[in-house]
Amino acid sequence: MRLARKLLDLVTGVESWRLAELEAAAGVQKPEGTPAERLRAAKVDLAPAEQMYRAMGGDARVDELNRVPTAFSSLSKRDLIDLGTHARWQVHALTAIYGSITAP
Repeated sequence: MRLARKLLDLVTGVESWRLAELEAAAGVQKPEGTPAERLRAAKVDLAPAEQMYRAMGGDARVDELNRVPTAFSSLSKRDLIDLGTHARWQVHALTAIYGSITAP
């Protein structure tokens, strides 16, 4: 497992078709700016994900977690907690951007 995805990578990786859908739904007349600015203009609430990301330690902590060996036999409690937080912020961010996916 590698945690190469950082918050900025996730935000800048949002497809243009999804940005256009979000902007249209929010009534944005002239879409412009960076993907992060466009998401804010479309009223996408990334605050919970951003807060978790910062509390976890942000980019620097993701870099550290990226170096965690893939054998999970001796992870520290902090690493386990932060790996869980890393997964959680991504779920919150992706749900804010793409919506909730539920099984039929």
